[in-house]
Amino acid sequence: MNGWVSVQKEELRSDVLKLTLYELNTAISPRDLRIKAVHAALREFNHDDPSKHDQELDLHADKILLQKLSFCYSLRKCDEELGLLCCAMELVYRASRSRVGISFHEVGESLLPLFIDMLRWSSARRNDILLAKNLAEQKEVKEKAKKDVHDGNAITHQRAKVGGSNMTSNAKISKLKGSLSTVSEEKKEKGDEYEEDNETSEIEQEETFTASCSSNEADADTEADISPENDSTLSAPFKRQVRFADSVEVTSNGEKLHETIIKIRDGDVTNPIAVKKIIKILRYFSRVLTAMIPMAHFPGLLDELVFYLKVPKVTGSALEPQEEGSGVFSSDNSFHSARTDPSLDSVYSDANSFFSSDESVYVNKQSTEVSQSSRLDAIATIVNLACAEENKPKLLNHPGLLEAVISVARDDPVNEAREHASIVLMNLALVDSNKISMANNDALLHTILKLLGDKVSSVRRYASSVMLSLACISQNTVRIIGFNEGKSLTALTLVLMNEEVEEIRINVAECLFNCARY
Repeated sequence: MNGWVSVQKEELRSDVLKLTLYELNTAISPRDLRIKAVHAALREFNHDDPSKHDQELDLHADKILLQKLSFCYSLRKCDEELGLLCCAMELVYRASRSRVGISFHEVGESLLPLFIDMLRWSSARRNDILLAKNLAEQKEVKEKAKKDVHDGNAITHQRAKVGGSNMTSNAKISKLKGSLSTVSEEKKEKGDEYEEDNETSEIEQEETFTASCSSNEADADTEADISPENDSTLSAPFKRQVRFADSVEVTSNGEKLHETIIKIRDGDVTNPIAVKKIIKILRYFSRVLTAMIPMAHFPGLLDELVFYLKVPKVTGSALEPQEEGSGVFSSDNSFHSARTDPSLDSVYSDANSFFSSDESVYVNKQSTEVSQSSRLDAIATIVNLACAEENKPKLLNHPGLLEAVISVARDDPVNEAREHASIVLMNLALVDSNKISMANNDALLHTILKLLGDKVSSVRRYASSVMLSLACISQNTVRIIGFNEGKSLTALTLVLMNEEVEEIRINVAECLFNCARY
């Protein structure tokens, strides 16, 4: 009897799910109809049963949501509908890892470019991009001003040189005229006929020298017209309007440039809840073994993850750190970040927050939370991507990634973030091709020595593993022992003497053994 009831419930749920997805897929216009369909889907997807999420993916919920996302994003980036759709997609992708992998290989080629573009149009990201572009423009203006001043000085020098040549030519002409006068007097003594025959020749010679002098004077005047004293484009300060800025100008007189404050209209940026959910979905994708390499090599994805590691950190966070030792290891001893089931209350609060009619208040209220949770999801995604052997060299050499991870490990106030960052460093240090360059990075060694004294034991354990991995290369042992004028050796000795966790002491002891052996 119980089995029959269970079958009936499954059939009923399947029918309701099919109807919900059908209404979501066919809701095009008006907007209220689309919002109503998304709310119905959220109520249906809002559970914590991976098998039911697998069923939703089997009924093509991922493909339907991808189409709706593309449509909504093309209409208005900041619309609350976009955030609702991303909430629904994040709920669906709480399915089993194998089913998420199947979905990634089915829609990932279309979904990742959309996600990357949506992340690039987030408020913080656009400010970062436009600021970098503006700084480049300021540098270009400054270099152009310097070049114009240098060219102006060169022209002035050339004009003075030409003026001196003109004076020499005038002296020659005067001397020649005197000679001609002497010759004319001699001719008069020989007869009028001879004078008539050569008068034209003398006049032509005089006109030739005069024309030559006039030509030189004209050239000098032309160059004088474009000298710094006469060039209005050089005397007036440069002005350049910054694109996408609100009535802000960059002014330069060749010596100093003013800072530009970039402001972006709310309608130009991606909805903040959509940004938060996209990074969480990327975290789910990164847990799939077959998706790790394609994701790491997908154009632009690592750049977006690196940016969200640089988001300003907020102290006093309400987020609780993970329990010590959480996570699983892959076959090559790389730590694989464990996914904890997101709180249903927090998901519901994300969805309910869209019911507010005051969008600007909502954005301001959510900005701090989104920044911190996005940073945690971004660093966890990099942890998973670093598990693949092929990704390790690429991640290490990607511009800005190692620096961002080091910054999180060294300065982040959230324990979970520092833990994930130390795991990334441990994963990257497992491949021999990375060890020498990592050991030669002063900031990295300073950070590892600092993490050996962290208050979280898991962070200290991963830091000791990094130090042990680096000491497995003979070229690195002298570098490790002599780093910071030998203070690293003192720090390792203190850890060996005072550390309570046995695994950490063993790692440090093996590190010192390798240094002594080589």
